[in-house]
Amino acid sequence: MFTLEKDGTRGFVDIEGNSIIDFLPINAVHQRFYEGLLGKKEGDLWGYVNVMGEFVIQPIYKNVGSFSERYAKVNINGGWIFIDKDGDCIIDEEDK
Repeated sequence: MFTLEKDGTRGFVDIEGNSIIDFLPINAVHQRFYEGLLGKKEGDLWGYVNVMGEFVIQPIYKNVGSFSERYAKVNINGGWIFIDKDGDCIIDEEDK
């Protein structure tokens, strides 16, 4: 998977140059895939897409971080939580 940037937009292609994710504004998509998932904005909310460009975690978050060691930090309802790759809440920061 390769990241391409031009004129304030970012797109993704596979090793053969086939478009996986068309060019979007840079502030609507993360810089690269982490652990097979990419943060992508739809409307005003963020979710995660797989390498086929399909949402696997629906865009319900105000902001998202990148996955690392199977988890990502996301903002929902004004608070931050950690989710797994299925979108299930693992740790609520208020519970710490």
